[in-house]
Amino acid sequence: MKTIAAKRQIARYIDLFDDNINQRVNIIVEHFRSTVMQELGGQAKAMVIIGIPPRRR
Repeated sequence: MKTIAAKRQIARYIDLFDDNINQRVNIIVEHFRSTVMQELGGQAKAMVIIGIPPRRR
């Protein structure tokens, strides 16, 4: 059980690592700008929501 808990904590840390969050946000925003916004005639807004690390709450 300790090994499973440790693996989960490591995976959570990696998911919430600042560089990883920045990369994911950049991908999402670029997809929105290049695809979605044009499909909606430039009349679109977006909000990117991510998990917030406990230390930042």
